[in-house]
Amino acid sequence: MCDGPLSGAEVCQADAACLPFADGTFDGAFADRVIQHVPIPMQTLGELVRVVRPGGRVVIADPDQETLVIHVPGVAHELADRVKALRRDVGYRNGRFVSSLPAVLTAMNMVYVTVDAFVLSLTDPDDAFGIAGWPRLWHETGAFTPTEVTEWEHAIEHSRQGGFLYSLIYFVVACRTSSTAHAR
Repeated sequence: MCDGPLSGAEVCQADAACLPFADGTFDGAFADRVIQHVPIPMQTLGELVRVVRPGGRVVIADPDQETLVIHVPGVAHELADRVKALRRDVGYRNGRFVSSLPAVLTAMNMVYVTVDAFVLSLTDPDDAFGIAGWPRLWHETGAFTPTEVTEWEHAIEHSRQGGFLYSLIYFVVACRTSSTAHAR
C-alpha cells in the first residue's frame, strides 16, 4: 500500500520479493539491514535490480554474522561460541549472505561492484541487541541448560562494569545496473 506525500516523498509498504513498481522506475534502490531477514534473498535482489533504471545504483548494507565477536568476562568460550552460532545460524535467515553479494551481483550482470566495510563495536551489553536474553530465549529449544542461562545472565550483569565486547562487520555493497539491464 502506498500513501501520499510525506515531506516530498511517497511511502510504500510492500513485499520486498514482489515490489509494486514497473521495471526501471527508480534511479536507485537501497536495502539497509533487509537481506539478512528475507526468506529468499535472490528474489529480493532481483526485485531491487528490476525496479532500477539501466545504469542506476543498487546499494545493500547488512552485517555479516560470520564476523560476530562476543566476549563476556566469566563466560566459557564454548558457551559464547554456541550463543554466536545460534545468533548467526538461527537468529537470521541469511546472516552470512552479505559476504557473497559481490559474486552474486556480478553474476547478475551488475557493474562497478564495490564493497566497503564498517566495524560496529559495543562495550555495553545493554546496547547489544538484547544479548542478555538470548540463551533464555533459546533455552526453550534445548540449546542451553538452566545452569548455562544463569551463568550467562550473571556474567552479563557483571560485564556492565567493564570487559564486555560485541563486535561485527557491516558491509555496504554498491553497484550499477548494466546499460542493458532491462533489455528484452
